[in-house]
Amino acid sequence: MKNDRVSTFRRLLGEPDPAQRDAVGFSSILLLMALPYKKPVTPVYVRKLGKDRGRLILDPYKEVDDEGNVMAMYFPYGAVPRLALIYIWTQVKRTGQKRVNLGNSLYSFLESIGYTQESRNYKRVRNQLVWLFGSQIRWTYAGNGLQAGRIAAIAHEYALWWSKDCTEGLFDSYVVITDELFNHIQFHAWPVDLDVLKGIHRNTLAIDLYLWLTYRGNGSRRSITWNELQAQFGNYSNAKALKRKAKIALADINRFCPTLRTTLIKGGFSWQTQIR
Repeated sequence: MKNDRVSTFRRLLGEPDPAQRDAVGFSSILLLMALPYKKPVTPVYVRKLGKDRGRLILDPYKEVDDEGNVMAMYFPYGAVPRLALIYIWTQVKRTGQKRVNLGNSLYSFLESIGYTQESRNYKRVRNQLVWLFGSQIRWTYAGNGLQAGRIAAIAHEYALWWSKDCTEGLFDSYVVITDELFNHIQFHAWPVDLDVLKGIHRNTLAIDLYLWLTYRGNGSRRSITWNELQAQFGNYSNAKALKRKAKIALADINRFCPTLRTTLIKGGFSWQTQIR
């Protein structure tokens, strides 16, 4: 029983046993990707993480007045914050630095994650970055005689410069990620193809599935049922609803990622990685 409790706590903290990489579950990096697909209508966003996995709670970015009253709350959601995080993690891994330069205009950043230089895209990304960097993520677990939790944030510091007409700012925009996230990226990151992400950037579920599949890599397990997948991707109310969207997402992945092949099977799908 003691070992079971320790295992549960380590899973919650994103410290999986390397030998269990095949297990159905998110690393803490993927937990950070578990953002809502659509704008939540509740004050906080809560996600169950499957059987005996606890809950993910996303506290939104808050605008407050001088008296401390909350004037508005904003959640990061959809594809943009996911793509932003992937871009940030890629740059951190490449440079070995906590500070990531986002350019003296968000146009360069937009293009790097697959968006065109349109004013509406510019404003959308700008807002989502502010909401992402100002949000906080909590994990909680209660069960088997254990109560545990963790609080995490993406950004330790950030500065986003822009002008009203969306032209270049005077200074470079940047983000400095937290020590915890930096350390995790150094030891638990895995390669993804930004060109693939550009191709699927309009399909949020495809982004999550692509990351999940590349994380699992060439593990011994190569298939999953829709019910198991629904436990992983809690943005859907049931497996049937997820299945409809997942078929489209998997087709997009097959189209843009030649090294990853997915196949529909009875009750779920299978996958295979191919080395070019």
